[in-house]
Amino acid sequence: GGTVEATLDALAPYGHLALDARRSAWGVLGLGAGTMTLGPGDGPAMRTDLGWRMAAAGVRDDLVELPAGGGFGLSAKSDLLWARTTSDAVPGLVAAEAEVARLRVGLEGGWSKVFESGAAFAPTLETGLRRDTGDAETGWGLELGAGLAWIDAARGLDLSVEGRGLATHEDGSFSERGYRASFAFDPAPQTERGLSLTLTQDFGASASGGLESLFGAGVPVGGDGGLGASAAGRRWTAQAAYGRPVFGGQLTGAPYVGYTQSDTGWDATLGLRLTPGRRDALGFSFDLKATQRRGRGEGLEHGVGLELGVNW
Repeated sequence: GGTVEATLDALAPYGHLALDARRSAWGVLGLGAGTMTLGPGDGPAMRTDLGWRMAAAGVRDDLVELPAGGGFGLSAKSDLLWARTTSDAVPGLVAAEAEVARLRVGLEGGWSKVFESGAAFAPTLETGLRRDTGDAETGWGLELGAGLAWIDAARGLDLSVEGRGLATHEDGSFSERGYRASFAFDPAPQTERGLSLTLTQDFGASASGGLESLFGAGVPVGGDGGLGASAAGRRWTAQAAYGRPVFGGQLTGAPYVGYTQSDTGWDATLGLRLTPGRRDALGFSFDLKATQRRGRGEGLEHGVGLELGVNW
């Protein structure tokens, strides 16, 4: 019996570098600190400090470039993840540490068909080996992933379905798979002006690989590759925005509303985003939002967030 509560503040800057027209690399370094409180139920609570470190890197090489007018493409990719979590010793509680690492190497093949209307149909298939070490699941495993996408730029429609998971692993009790379906409507994707709608449904672990899998559902503090506590859950998200030119067209002002429902609760967001008039323009962005959140079995929470960014 008893309770365990923990908080963690983390900073994880990342960078992406195009080595040439076909090869690219990315990297992430993470640093975090926080506290954990253990309430045994029959005695005083014990509070200790938490520490967190992580590093990840990946490379991608387009062996056969996917032609713009449709055809076949093949890419090789690899990524490496390392994470370490520690807690300090306090009276009644010993110090602890956990470390995990994961190496993945694989191939991704894609094919696209472009129709006379300009719409495109693009299936993908990927497979790869992974090696897990550390204090969680260990051993070799085989990953499989597949996806289907329908893109109609003339109508601003983008529909996709993708899935990813472990086909087999040396640790027979280790299971990891995820699925995602998404729909997006954006008649002017080169800007953030006009009406845009997105709707996504996620189930299980992240359906993406590489950097997306690290930040798809939370900070990677454990051996789940960055999937957080929601790795086995279901989540759907909807967001609508309407952008208009402001300040003489130099910026785009977009009020937006969002709603997320998951197995652990829901949250609603109302915000205003200011961005450069063009996606490729130099400038600053400003995002002010108010949130309302309710966790399963918990009370209603309110929050206000402010995000500033620079784009160059």
